[in-house]
Amino acid sequence: MKAKYLIIYIVVGVAFLGVSLWVLLSNGKNAKAIRYKYKLGGILLTAWSMLTFASCEGPGPFVTCYDPVPPEYAYIEGKTTFTNGDVMLVHFVTDLAGKYKCRIAPYDKAEPGETLQEQEFECVAGTNDCKITLSVGDFKGDAILYFIRIVQGEDGSEMEMDQVYTPFTIN
Repeated sequence: MKAKYLIIYIVVGVAFLGVSLWVLLSNGKNAKAIRYKYKLGGILLTAWSMLTFASCEGPGPFVTCYDPVPPEYAYIEGKTTFTNGDVMLVHFVTDLAGKYKCRIAPYDKAEPGETLQEQEFECVAGTNDCKITLSVGDFKGDAILYFIRIVQGEDGSEMEMDQVYTPFTIN
């Protein structure tokens, strides 16, 4: 598909140069030549945009050639339904090493501040394997697993930044 747009762009570009020479030789007084030059210029812009969009490649439907790939993501290995006491193996990929907090919360937008379980991890740049033993009491339902980067402030305080999450279910 990309080669087709490139060929169109080259052919229209040569035609545009020819019409531009025609306008130049007529000292800009030939209305027909100017009209063709505008039309070919529009076709060139369209072909250029098609060539640009055809060259976009990304790992998923949300990434275009203008958007960077998200630097961090997490996924749970195996199943997505767990019971209290199960061990979840979570793979967390990041470009930034440091201290991270893993927080499990209900997947309910009504109470965003509620936390079911929380623990801290030291992560390295790359893929980190985190084993989390589920201990959420008698909670059952949809939950969400957050990885939150902990950043040290200049005054020594800790700030939470950059939440990465993945949903799962607790039975």
